[in-house]
This record gives sequence, C-alpha cells and structure tokens, in this order.
Amino acid sequence: MEEASLYFALVLAMLFLSTGWSKVRKMEEHVLIVKDYQILPAAWAGIFARAEVWVELLLGALFAVGLYRTSAALVGAGLLVIYTLAIAINLFRGRKEVSCGCGGAAGTHQLSWWLVARNLLLICLCGYVATIATAYGSLDSMLAGGAVGSSFGFGFWMMAVMAGLSLLALSLGSELAVMRKQMGRLVKPIGRSL
Repeated sequence: MEEASLYFALVLAMLFLSTGWSKVRKMEEHVLIVKDYQILPAAWAGIFARAEVWVELLLGALFAVGLYRTSAALVGAGLLVIYTLAIAINLFRGRKEVSCGCGGAAGTHQLSWWLVARNLLLICLCGYVATIATAYGSLDSMLAGGAVGSSFGFGFWMMAVMAGLSLLALSLGSELAVMRKQMGRLVKPIGRSL
C-alpha cells in the first residue's frame, strides 16, 4: 500500500509540475482562459490564475520530495475540486467550446464530462496519498531520522520511472483521442459532399 501511495504521489507531482510549468510559460494565455470560464470577476480571475499556477508548482515539488505530502494531497484535492466545479458549471451552462486550460501532461482540451471524471479520479488519488503515509521518497521521513537509502533508494527511482511512463502513456492517449475527434470533424464534411 505504501508503494501505491508513493506511485500516486509521484504521478501527482509530475502532473502538477508539468501543468504549472506550461501555465507559467503561457501566463497571459492562461489568465484569458480562466477569465473565459466566466465564474470569477475579471480582476479576481487574473489574481486566481496567477496564484493557482504557483500553488500547482509548490504542490508538485512537495509531492515529489515527500515534504508535507499529506497536506499537499489535501490542498491538491481542494484545487482539483475547484477545477471540477468550474468545468461542471460551464458544462451545465452549455459552454463546451471553452479550453480546459490544463496544459502540461494533462493536455489542453475543450470542456467535457470526461474531464470531470478524470479530475474525480485525481481527487481520489490525492485522498489515497493523504490517507496512506509512506517513508519511501519522503523528506519528512529523512528529517525524522530515516536513512537516505531507504527513502530515496533504487525503489524510489524505479517508481518515479513507472510514474513518468504512466503519465506519458496517459498524455499520448489523450492526444490521440483529440486527433481522432479532429479527423472525424474533417472527414465528416467530405463524406457529405460525396
């Protein structure tokens, strides 16, 4: 169970770090996407957009090194709940043509119920990490007197590689699904004209 907790923590670390970094690189675009959700007043949307990017990066770093991992998991779940509610509100309004603004390994997609389901799964992963503490990959454990080798040994690095490959597979699958949908839109008009 501890191995699964480490694996999920590393997946969340890579996810938050990659999405946060992609938003930092395109901050003005990210601010416009948050405003396009039409939930917060424009001035607050800009403040929220900038703040949540730095929270994502901090969460990713805390998950990665195992420092305050339980707290990071609870804050991460809260942030994901906010994202999920914003997506659901826009879907109930009939606004599906809005970019999710995720970026990074999560990809960038138009709003859909699939994104809500994905976020609910990520919230569950945060819950698991918050519930099942592990000394593996944990700076907290080392600071409490644990050995470096037991915290960041070979097992940690193998788990990090597995988490990275899992996230890569998820990202590729997501991009292939987007390409398939776009190809369907391109081919449909051609089929009608024949």
